[in-house]
Amino acid sequence: MSNTKFDVLVVEDKDLIARQLAIYVSGNRWLNHAGTAGSEQQAIEMARRLHPDLVLLDFGLSTPTGGFDVWRVLRELDPVPHVIAVTAAGDMATVDKAQRCGAFRYVVKPYTRATIEAKLADYTSFRRSAMTAPPKPTQSDIDKRFSQRLRSCASPRGFVLETLESIVGILRVAQEPLRASQVAERAHVERGTANRYLNYLCDQGIADRVIEHGPPGHPAYLYTLATGWKT
Repeated sequence: MSNTKFDVLVVEDKDLIARQLAIYVSGNRWLNHAGTAGSEQQAIEMARRLHPDLVLLDFGLSTPTGGFDVWRVLRELDPVPHVIAVTAAGDMATVDKAQRCGAFRYVVKPYTRATIEAKLADYTSFRRSAMTAPPKPTQSDIDKRFSQRLRSCASPRGFVLETLESIVGILRVAQEPLRASQVAERAHVERGTANRYLNYLCDQGIADRVIEHGPPGHPAYLYTLATGWKT
């Protein structure tokens, strides 16, 4: 197996915590501490320059939305880095928002070293599993990988993983963009249910949607799988 290390950017405005996280990252043989940013602007500049694989991101930073402002920029990078939230915000509203943004894991301060190391191990295990995939994967291999990736995206309460997997699979094999009604029919769910799941997948960056011209005041959407999820 390749000895490739994954680059990690630490984004934390408290110097002691930032140094702590850098030490934990460096202690994982599969990770490389690529740098530390102490502000939103510095984080954005470093992310664009370094293109890290993983960002340990304080969602609070200097303002209540600072981390989320950084995350919006991260999602514009190619490839989009994974994010592990390391934050003092333990309220469910922030947790839910982080889920919708696609956080890989969520750690609430104060944390233990074992907690951070476990989350980093989860990440390296997930990433390294891709390296063992055969050069020409079978349909079963592809389905397994999609399932692993979906499991890494903490889905909102009330969502069923099997339904997510089904809808992602439908978008993946579709020869053209699909309406929500078409997805609902193929997934054997109600249209409202299909809309909820499709909106979630779009929020996660797993699916894309474009407006299909329809009657004035009644826009319709077409859905496709995002480019990064097609392989």
